[in-house]
Amino acid sequence: MSRLDEALIVLRGALGEGVRSVTEFRGETTVEIDPSRIVAACRALRDAPALMFTRLAGQTAVDYWPDEPRFAVVYQLHSLEKGLSLRVLLRLAGDAPSVASVVEVFPSANWHEREIFDMFGIRFTGHPDLRRLLMPA
Repeated sequence: MSRLDEALIVLRGALGEGVRSVTEFRGETTVEIDPSRIVAACRALRDAPALMFTRLAGQTAVDYWPDEPRFAVVYQLHSLEKGLSLRVLLRLAGDAPSVASVVEVFPSANWHEREIFDMFGIRFTGHPDLRRLLMPA
């Protein structure tokens, strides 16, 4: 069993049906999860001794307009200790999308979430300072 298989077992154990799909393309694994479970997913991946995804390398959003769900938020996680990389994706519908902030799990998400809010209008609930970063008010 590979370490990425272990990551999927940990996620399924922590989230159950919250894991919606797993895809692999050109050696990169993407796990789509229920948006309501993002904090639990990040915490489980960070805290599992066999995984140690301690680095949020990047976080971005994608706008699929006019399709619904319109938005995706993408988290690129790395485990430097284990040499692993994993993409976590969630989809958000509607004109006022929101999802929980992961700043409490990965402090580096602070500016990523502010940029996504500024450029896409996605609100991160629980963010300590969700204000515009680039665009004037």
